[in-house]
Amino acid sequence: MKKKELIKKIKILGPWFQTIELEKGIVTTDIYPTSKRGKRLNSGDIFWPQLRGILPLSLKNKKILELGPDAGLFCVRAALEGASVVGVDKDDKCIKQAEFIKKYFEEKYGKNLDVKYVRGKIEDIIDMRLGKFDIVLACAVLHCMVPRQKTVEKKRQRKIQLAKTLCKISDTIIIREKEKYITGRIEKSLYEDRRLDIFTNEFEKEGFEKILETKKHLNRIVVVYSKKDK
Repeated sequence: MKKKELIKKIKILGPWFQTIELEKGIVTTDIYPTSKRGKRLNSGDIFWPQLRGILPLSLKNKKILELGPDAGLFCVRAALEGASVVGVDKDDKCIKQAEFIKKYFEEKYGKNLDVKYVRGKIEDIIDMRLGKFDIVLACAVLHCMVPRQKTVEKKRQRKIQLAKTLCKISDTIIIREKEKYITGRIEKSLYEDRRLDIFTNEFEKEGFEKILETKKHLNRIVVVYSKKDK
């Protein structure tokens, strides 16, 4: 794809949240950023090196589920190393971006990538039959989960149900979020519902343990939960 065509396509599919350099000097969030606060955001190329250092040394034949993959960079990067990846996202715009990024990298490297995108809310995986995965990746998405149920208790039960589902389909769960969401240190406010202790407490009840917690990087921390004696 010629440079002008590539830039035009990026503009058509924008705005972009994930910072992805497709060619030298052609960066998605430089051309059409989703944030007015700045062009280079904390997702995409800037986070991949840290995430790659957490993932297994070899991704060949690994099955990975990413919740809310956005433009799909992590899905594609993992697939380039031999992983089979499924991404679930409710946003049609994100799916279109992810399909474009997948196609771009397939053409760039001359290989078909084992990446499939499914439209749906995160909580919809409770009823999906996606199979088992070696790794579930959830980057800045669990705090956004707002169940359809109306009462506070029903919303809580829906989150517990999702947590149990994640524990059933994988032995390794990787979460990237703001530290206050994971620790639950949030003052009573509109953000109270973003606390993730419902998930983390359920992980522990299901026999998972926290095996890694990174220092804050790009205003986020990464926590890895693994099934005990797996």
